[in-house]
Amino acid sequence: MHVASSSHQECPLSLGPRPNRCITVTIDEPFVFMVQAKAIRVYAMDQKTFTLIAGVIFAVVALLHLLRVYMAWPVMIGGWTVPMWVSWIAFVVAGGLSYFGLRHLTQRR
Repeated sequence: MHVASSSHQECPLSLGPRPNRCITVTIDEPFVFMVQAKAIRVYAMDQKTFTLIAGVIFAVVALLHLLRVYMAWPVMIGGWTVPMWVSWIAFVVAGGLSYFGLRHLTQRR
C-alpha cells in the first residue's frame, strides 16, 4: 500500500480544515487488502440498545423544547421567527416517541 500526499487543486475529496490538501491511497497488493478487510469486526446494535438510545435522545429533545417554551428562547431560521406553538407540538411528538420507546423496553414478551 502506498500513501501519497499532494497539495494540487484537483482534489476529488476535501479533507479537514485545509480543503486544498489531498491524500491518495493506492493498493499494490489486493490480496493483502482483502485479508485485512476481513479482520475488521463490525458489532451490530441489538434492538434493546437501539430502543434505549433512541428513547433517551427523544427525551432530551422533548426536554429542550419544553425548556425553550419555559425560558422563552427565540429561535430564528433564515429570518423567520419560529413560534412557540411549534415547540409545544415538537415537545408532544418527541415526548410521545420517547415514552413509547422506553415503555417498549419495560414490557415483557
